[in-house]
Amino acid sequence: MMNNDFEDQTHVFIVRIWSEPREIEDAEPEWRGAIELVSSTDRLYFKTFDTALAFIVEKTGAVPMQQP
Repeated sequence: MMNNDFEDQTHVFIVRIWSEPREIEDAEPEWRGAIELVSSTDRLYFKTFDTALAFIVEKTGAVPMQQP
């Protein structure tokens, strides 16, 4: 018999990232992203990965590890 504890703690997200050109001549493109929780319609568009991480923490209740 398979243990369902792992499935109960699994969250699936789809993350898309892309670059958008800037209107300023010779400026580097800006990276953008979207993250979606598959089990719901919750989606967030972001410019920084910190924002995406905050979304994951909010949806899962996980506590992010601190960098030393």
